[in-house]
Amino acid sequence: MLKYSAVINGDDLYTQAEEAFAALETVLGNDEWFFGAAKPGLFDASVFAYTHLLLDEELGRGWVDIRLRDAVLARQNLVRHRERIVQSYFPASESA
Repeated sequence: MLKYSAVINGDDLYTQAEEAFAALETVLGNDEWFFGAAKPGLFDASVFAYTHLLLDEELGRGWVDIRLRDAVLARQNLVRHRERIVQSYFPASESA
């Protein structure tokens, strides 16, 4: 970011993150997996890496600033995408 400006504005970062989550939700649409794939791929795993860290009950409530968590929660397709991966690949962690 310093490449474009000498000052990093925190509010701008959050706005850009919200726009990125909105774009991801649009790309996912109503599909189960990104790009209409039959099973999750590397892109699904990459998105999950972010959404899970923000939404996990053990971690998400520990964030001092919850704006990113709230931005994901506002995107129900992304929330359901994360839940599908947790249920499919980490079933033991659901009850933990």
